[in-house]
Amino acid sequence: AVSIDVLHLVFAAFGDVHKIATFEKTAGFQALIQYDNVTTADQARIALDGRSIPRYLLPEDAGNCTLRISFSAHTDLNVKFQSYRSRDYKNPDLPIAPSATPEGFAQLNAQNPSAVLGGKKGEMESNVLLVNVENNSYPV
Repeated sequence: AVSIDVLHLVFAAFGDVHKIATFEKTAGFQALIQYDNVTTADQARIALDGRSIPRYLLPEDAGNCTLRISFSAHTDLNVKFQSYRSRDYKNPDLPIAPSATPEGFAQLNAQNPSAVLGGKKGEMESNVLLVNVENNSYPV
């Protein structure tokens, strides 16, 4: 399983990651990665789309995790808590969600990802990337 910390390591190689929100959809495990600007997001998208997360960053039992990356319609993610599912790296004073503990995470029911999203727009490019992580299961 790919953790939010692994995603941060991979995407921070291209610039300052402001926020990350992760969720499970029918299409599988997905993440929204917010950068400061479109240029940085585009550089990360071009470099990482179709690539796999390096094996040394994954648990031993994890399979190959391929990234499929596109621009998101979002421009500003609304992260309300620091947790396993979302982080705001620019606001460390946010409260820690009950799901940020292993016990709380195990009890957490599936969340509606729209609860952490905000600022939609219809443009083709965005400072927020939508990342599909293929062959990944959500950590439980």
